[in-house]
Amino acid sequence: MLHSAAAARATWGTQDAAGVASERSEIVVKPCLNQSTIMQCSTEEFIKVSANAGFEWVELRIPKVEEYLSYNPARELRQLMKSRGVKVATLNALEFFSLVPEENYAFMRNKAEEAAILCDLLECGMFIAVPSRKSHIYDDDELVVETTARRLEILSGVADKYGVKLLFEFIGFPDFSVRDMGAALRIVEMVKGYDIKLVIDTFHFFVGGTGLDSLAKVPANRIGIVHINDIPDLPYDKLTDAMRLLPGDGRAGLEPFCEVLKKAGFDGWLSLELFNEDLWKLNPQEVAAMAWRSLQRFAPSFQ
Repeated sequence: MLHSAAAARATWGTQDAAGVASERSEIVVKPCLNQSTIMQCSTEEFIKVSANAGFEWVELRIPKVEEYLSYNPARELRQLMKSRGVKVATLNALEFFSLVPEENYAFMRNKAEEAAILCDLLECGMFIAVPSRKSHIYDDDELVVETTARRLEILSGVADKYGVKLLFEFIGFPDFSVRDMGAALRIVEMVKGYDIKLVIDTFHFFVGGTGLDSLAKVPANRIGIVHINDIPDLPYDKLTDAMRLLPGDGRAGLEPFCEVLKKAGFDGWLSLELFNEDLWKLNPQEVAAMAWRSLQRFAPSFQ
């Protein structure tokens, strides 16, 4: 479940030569590591290397969790996380939920229930929902907005039975149905009966054309988690998820982005999410240490 900001203030600090956390200093956001950044190891090892690097929060991926739970009791993973001082912020992700043809939608409800059950087993209060690609059936912008909001409402009802909430993430690629933060914010505000927060991914934020002026207008209590990453010096229409870079290694200009978040009062999770296959070839502990150090660059923006 979500914790109060006062109870969940994170500490950031330094690492020793082996990439293990040592000295710490307090700031307001919660540094977090997404499992997609280190896909070359098991979920157990991911928990261990994340904890060693200093992370108290992680995001797990549904396929990795399913792989683990197919052979191991959930209690063993919970015990491991407790022993390492690690908690799961979110489960990623229920994909392409929004524009499934109506007669087929029962299977998507079932997938949402599965995600909620996995969250319950992990003692995690939220999972992320990703919209569909554009559809020839839902080819009107207003229909897309209304249908997406209605589907979020339906699936929130499914997840609510397990005490789990949905987060909504817009995707900036041209072939997706909800590409920018303005449309995403409008959608979640249309949902009745459930408080759905946004996932703001810096990659999709910039690729989809959202500006900092728009970010400044979003209430902090509408932002559930920020996926932070950087982008290479290429045209936006040439970028793919695999090209994501460690924060500070690209041209996104993340310092102003973080300053706007701080000014808005954001105190949630700042989660590093990469899909960089070059990093998947490295030692997992090395990557976790690199991830921690890259987030440290932006700690001053939140102090």
